[in-house]
Amino acid sequence: YFAATGLVNEDKGFAITPFTKIRHKISGMFITSGTATSMGHYWFTDLSGGETKVEFTFQYIRGPSGDLKIVLHHSSLPFNP
Repeated sequence: YFAATGLVNEDKGFAITPFTKIRHKISGMFITSGTATSMGHYWFTDLSGGETKVEFTFQYIRGPSGDLKIVLHHSSLPFNP
């Protein structure tokens, strides 16, 4: 999903689109003793200069050596009724 066209009708191959720039902004974080969750937005700039806004959520846990490991990731286009 997101990487090839034709497998899922609504999938247009977003992840293989040639973007020239990606910026992000974290809107919020929730941190506990063993986990951290962040949410925010990415803006992907395409070859013609148009931007696509995407919402994201990441959740991390601290691994045995102290480094952060991603245990959840979700990205989607904002809801547009």
